[in-house]
Amino acid sequence: MYELKTVTYGTASAPYLATRVLQQLANDEQQNYPVAAKATSEDFYVDDFLSGAKTVEEAVELRVQMEAMFDSAGLKLRKWASNSSAALMDVPEEDRALQQTIEFSMDQTIKSLGLHWEPHTDRLKYRIETPCFEPSKTVTKRSALSCIAKLFDPLGLVSPVVVTAKIFMQALWSLKGENGKPIDWDRELPDPMRERWTSYYSQLPLLSELRIERIILIPKAIAVELHFFSDASEHAYGSCVYVRSINAVGEVKIALLTSRSKVAPLKQQSIPRLELCGALLSAELYGKVSKALRVSAKAYFWVDSTTVLSWLKSPPSTWTTFVANRVSKIQHATQNCEWNHIAGSENPADIVSRGLPANDLLESKLWWQGSPWLIQQRESWPVQVLGMVDRSEILKEERKTALVAAPATPSFIEEFVARFSDYQHMLRVTAYCRRFVNNVRYKGKNRVISICLTTAELRDAELLLIRLVQLESFPSEWKSLQETQTVSSSSRLRWFHPMLMTDNVMRIGGRLGRATVPFDSKHQILLPGSHHFTKLLVRCYHQRLLHAAVQLLTNTLRLRFWILGGRSVLRRTIHSCITCFRAKPKLVEQFMSELPSQRVTASRPFSIVGIDFWGPIYLKPRHRRDAPPKAYVAVFVCFSTKAVHMELVVDLTTVKFLQAFRRFVSRRGLCSDVWTDNGKNFVGAANELRKIMRNEDFKQSMARECADSGIRWHFNPPKGSHFGGLWEAAINSAQKHFIRVLGDTKLAFDDMETLLTQIECCLNSRPLTKLHEDPSDLQALTPGHFLVGAALKSVPDTDYESIPFNRLHQWQQTQKIFQDIWKRWHVEYLASLQPRTKWYKPPVNLQPDTLVIILDENLPPMRWPMARIRDVHPGNDGVIRVVTLQTANGIITRPAAKVCILPIESAECAPTNTNATQQ
Repeated sequence: MYELKTVTYGTASAPYLATRVLQQLANDEQQNYPVAAKATSEDFYVDDFLSGAKTVEEAVELRVQMEAMFDSAGLKLRKWASNSSAALMDVPEEDRALQQTIEFSMDQTIKSLGLHWEPHTDRLKYRIETPCFEPSKTVTKRSALSCIAKLFDPLGLVSPVVVTAKIFMQALWSLKGENGKPIDWDRELPDPMRERWTSYYSQLPLLSELRIERIILIPKAIAVELHFFSDASEHAYGSCVYVRSINAVGEVKIALLTSRSKVAPLKQQSIPRLELCGALLSAELYGKVSKALRVSAKAYFWVDSTTVLSWLKSPPSTWTTFVANRVSKIQHATQNCEWNHIAGSENPADIVSRGLPANDLLESKLWWQGSPWLIQQRESWPVQVLGMVDRSEILKEERKTALVAAPATPSFIEEFVARFSDYQHMLRVTAYCRRFVNNVRYKGKNRVISICLTTAELRDAELLLIRLVQLESFPSEWKSLQETQTVSSSSRLRWFHPMLMTDNVMRIGGRLGRATVPFDSKHQILLPGSHHFTKLLVRCYHQRLLHAAVQLLTNTLRLRFWILGGRSVLRRTIHSCITCFRAKPKLVEQFMSELPSQRVTASRPFSIVGIDFWGPIYLKPRHRRDAPPKAYVAVFVCFSTKAVHMELVVDLTTVKFLQAFRRFVSRRGLCSDVWTDNGKNFVGAANELRKIMRNEDFKQSMARECADSGIRWHFNPPKGSHFGGLWEAAINSAQKHFIRVLGDTKLAFDDMETLLTQIECCLNSRPLTKLHEDPSDLQALTPGHFLVGAALKSVPDTDYESIPFNRLHQWQQTQKIFQDIWKRWHVEYLASLQPRTKWYKPPVNLQPDTLVIILDENLPPMRWPMARIRDVHPGNDGVIRVVTLQTANGIITRPAAKVCILPIESAECAPTNTNATQQ
């Protein structure tokens, strides 16, 4: 039983629904009506059924099955027609397409797919009606294009006439008026164009005299061949196909099957390039014809350009982009086919490329019967002698850029990855290939026969692809690292201190080696941003994160990967993602809010500390008319654990700083050493800051305070501000997101102090390691365990993240600012510490008694003083960062980065002029 459905014609879905009904009917009745089901699936075009059979009996059987199958579905087939009256003997008159009358005409035709078919003669014909133009009427752009649009030639049997109209239409579109703009639609054409159109149009009715045999094969053919011809002129290019069939007695029949034509682009191209476009047209025709025909046929391709044949015999990478793209398509589409040369005078495609009037086309034997030698045996075909090749034309398209240390063809990994558009699919295919290789290699030992892939197999497949991508993208760096050398100073990886791990994957050495974060987050995998593998990876993460924006995508990827030129790659991926334009922002915000809060590093109580100042910051005035008061933040950083303590001070006087220092000592306990910058290092800081640090009273007060407490006070060497990188990083870790989140909002003194204390709690709640070996113990060791004997826990508070700022009162606003700062800091900050912006070169070996010049930013280079190294002071890692110098004015101490070795060849001076930059 069939469920009745109504297909309403005129709707957009009507053609699909009608075709889908026929396909479903064929599938359902395949067992009952096999012949009809096969014909229904292959020979219907919307509501027209065009099919046939080798004998009358087979044709009758096909018709009977078709009628029975469609009757079972309540569908009535009408308008039957056949070139054999015997096939329609029992078909009622009302169901026939042609009615037999007393005035029976042999010219009765059936129109189908743009052609007219005469069943009685089994020939195709064209019916050209030209009522739209009379010589006496005005010829305009509108009227000419209207007539051209009525020419319909789906099989390309009259392509020489149609291409002439195409060339004329292109000329019409290019025609400009006196003002330099295209002519109006209803303006009369110039006389030359009018005469050209009149001559062409007056001959179009002659096409109605054409009679083309429908049957293209010789009866009882034992061999069938397809011959494709292509050619080009400066106006157009085209291709035509001939079927050559042979019977058992050696008789040969040649028939035109189809053709295609295209006008040459307005941008001037060379004739060899257009010839190549014609050859590509032949290759495309071959794909369609071989799919449509139901006979086995060998294909031959003919072209009269030796240049094109030479291009096709070489790899695509040999030629420029235009030629390479088309050569690649042709070679792929015509594998195992012959390309041959033919003289231009014997090439029927020459008629397609140049066009032909209708009267000449009717009598053209070359067009309707093909090249004269096609009717003969193969021994009479053109001899393929290509000695006369114009090398200058060939070399014009040769790739000029030499590819150094790279193969002419794409590498294996590049070609393999290019086959995929999905990252996970690529990993699974690779994993199955590896499993197959391992099973074959080890035979019965450790064979894997499970259907599902394991996590280990997928990870191994991913690492394999990554290694191949890195070998292709960073060959010189890979070689240097394998030889246990550092990468070149000109390498783009020099900032990351790359190294090869045990898995033979190139990773970032970076600056997080001792951070208590996962291994992949400390030593991310390096990937080139331009590789297709990286694009697939980014696309996979982008979709996995619900089409997140660049910032979230970057931070998530950097938990495992580091992509060179990453932001531009991520932006291009997001911009190319259509779903991003439809994604709801709330989905992304919801996903971001559900990210786990990952807190990082800290350690033991304060012993050796560094001090620095952060500010000024502006507080909320007590009265509206008052100016916002200034405040500063004193930051204390533990050298051993990098734990942080912050004190809010209202000014930078000695008294206020000593009060902050006493509060620090009272809360955190005594420390043994205190380090801070010398006053001369604070270039660009506030005047008060420089004043206090250079004030002798301050130094004496601090010395007395420290002496009373048993603390040693240290200043960094002058002009060595980079020695304070530890506390500068601590300030940056809190200040960067503090300013971003707080913005112009001003808090009262007590609110600001509370906020800083909570930020300090965050920084000191970063996990160091687990407490026990018990895997069920999920508690982490934090600096709070050393400070107070347990983890620092803030008082539980409401999550204000999703509540608008203006709906919160003052205390809730402070808590919302703190929550925003913590979230942004732990997601964004840690990964940003990986690349080195300086100190990436290996340290210079400084020796005592070496003659140097002292770098002074306040003097021109010609006036820099000369000195000799008296003593060096290496650190625990053996790197010399501070030197004692003997100058003409006495002994001074300077950072090693501020001295330049003189290029003097001697036993006591190293032969280099490189700045003694240190790590």
